[in-house]
Amino acid sequence: MFRLLLNKSFSIAEKFSKINTIINTKINNVQFMRFLQYKPIETSNVIRMGHKMTQVIEKKRHKYLEKKVQDEKYSNTFRQSRRLLIASWNPNFNHFTGQAYKNFSERNFASFGWKNRRSAGQYFTINAISSHPSLIDSSKVRNERGEMIEFEDTFLSPILIQKLKKIYQQPTLIQHLGIKQILSRQSHHLIVAETGGGKTLTYTLPAIECSIAIKKYLDKINIKRANNQPICIILVPTRELVFQIYKTFNQLISVDNVCPSEFEFDQNCYLKNLNVVVDLHEAQIKAKEQVTGIKLNSLNENKEKPIDIMITMPGQLEDRLDTRYFNSAYLRQVVLDEADTLLDDSFSRTTLKCLSLLRMNLEMAKLEPVMSHYEQESDPSELEALRRKQFNFDLQQNLKDPSVQLLFVSATVPRDLKNILIDLIDCESSLKSISTNKINRLMLHVPQKFIRTNGTKRSQQLLELIQKDLNNKNLKRTIMIFTYRAKTAVYVHKYLKENNIDCELLTKQLNNLQREQVVVRVLVCTDIASRGWDTIHVNHVVNFEMPQYIADYLHRVGRVGRINSHKHAGSAGLVTNFIINRFEVDLVWNIERSLRLETELHNVNANVKRLYKYSYLNEHGEIDQNQKLASLDKNNQHNHPKSQQSSEQDYMTRSTMVVDFKIVNSFKD
Repeated sequence: MFRLLLNKSFSIAEKFSKINTIINTKINNVQFMRFLQYKPIETSNVIRMGHKMTQVIEKKRHKYLEKKVQDEKYSNTFRQSRRLLIASWNPNFNHFTGQAYKNFSERNFASFGWKNRRSAGQYFTINAISSHPSLIDSSKVRNERGEMIEFEDTFLSPILIQKLKKIYQQPTLIQHLGIKQILSRQSHHLIVAETGGGKTLTYTLPAIECSIAIKKYLDKINIKRANNQPICIILVPTRELVFQIYKTFNQLISVDNVCPSEFEFDQNCYLKNLNVVVDLHEAQIKAKEQVTGIKLNSLNENKEKPIDIMITMPGQLEDRLDTRYFNSAYLRQVVLDEADTLLDDSFSRTTLKCLSLLRMNLEMAKLEPVMSHYEQESDPSELEALRRKQFNFDLQQNLKDPSVQLLFVSATVPRDLKNILIDLIDCESSLKSISTNKINRLMLHVPQKFIRTNGTKRSQQLLELIQKDLNNKNLKRTIMIFTYRAKTAVYVHKYLKENNIDCELLTKQLNNLQREQVVVRVLVCTDIASRGWDTIHVNHVVNFEMPQYIADYLHRVGRVGRINSHKHAGSAGLVTNFIINRFEVDLVWNIERSLRLETELHNVNANVKRLYKYSYLNEHGEIDQNQKLASLDKNNQHNHPKSQQSSEQDYMTRSTMVVDFKIVNSFKD
């Protein structure tokens, strides 16, 4: 428009001589635009509001200021009365216990912007605000007499109670809930509790009681068992867990130098002669014996006494069953420890095949108590003794029935586990769940710090963190560094070694002897060490790489803050997490959402996949093997689109568990 004014003359230029003069002087367009700008009109006029409108505005303003002051007072009072759960680098994202949200969204997360790499350097900490969830709250849980829960309430034999009291003060919550129900033998059980909550004793103690009762009954009727007729079989996914459970049994069956009564002497004799064997490859057992100097009771060397309790892995048990080594005539109990792993896509086919080859009678007999009418006629002082007598009598009667009790033990159990077992047992009527009220939740007795960083700084930050812990003589921390991939663990181990950090490496790639010799303050490992180990000496876990599944994270956190760990580690522990990738941020959001909304963690599935009807339990053979495998691969790809390889390749890539080569090769069949 202004160019037209410059090129052509208008009547306005003739009437206004000043404008014409400016145009003729050929000033530039910028100066011309500045000249045409409007200037404010100077006036003394003021717009005034009416009296009523002024009163309305002042009233609303007064209410707004009053509400603002009340909100500040409530906020200060709330923060003083509540405990800080999430402490963020930005105080606006802090979260207190009991805090509610009007319009909750991802913007409330302290890690909301962590998918952007510019957020490197941000962090937040989950503070420890409670005691171990497995401890019994005496103010809420009492026995029938209104007293604190003791081991006597589990109706175990006096000799076992005497041994337990020398090690533990009182049973944990899952032990209080589970031991008595397992011994009643009314159903199969799914035992779920937090990591480090005492699940091992929950099934080892009933296994000892059942074995002693069976041996007493057979001695009474003068029947001798064969050496290949076990009473209890315990299946676990790793050899380290086999040795740990074997050590637990040895502590319980060791004989003390005491003078027991006649009944206790009888129990002590049976306990002393209890035959607990380990069934692993010879190289694995020799490596353990070479390092520890302790002779293990191996199945290969067990030729004199019948097997009472056997601890093994699915691959080894499959080899024995293929040769028809075992006779299940007196088998009364089968335990699957770390059941979520034994039933996932890396072990499930072997595990289900073993359960099928055992040819067990899984229909539990429900016998009515014989002595229940005595309770109404007895004095209160004699009632407890009669109940114990009745319980032991019922146990002996139930063990005469040849049915086998299945126990599935785990810290994280997927919601579709009952669908996996649908071809094995009637889950609706035969499987009873025993669990605490804190499963699938983050344990809040261990502080956990999340640090957003990048790949170039993560190694240096790890080195500074390790050096700080090792140089602090007051803490004396023992550290476990977890990685998602085995090659990353090798890199971290080499990097720390080059910087004069004394550390060791533990992955599935080590041989038997190398794995047994790993004893050091700093341990670099994959998820091989995240499950089952009773790591009471560990007080710092560092997740150099976050796991892919929230279940694996819960197991890693469970390496610290275990029951009785304060006696050895000196503190509840600490967890440090380095966050880099976007999928790791999704896992952090899952954790934050659970804490802020006080809900369970989402999708705690531990990579468990449904085998549907295409399992080894399909005895009719209506579908050929190729169709079964094709359908199985299709279902696995549907459940996990990113993982379209075979179960063996997926298992070896994740490096979640150590498995014998025979088990891995069995996936190809």
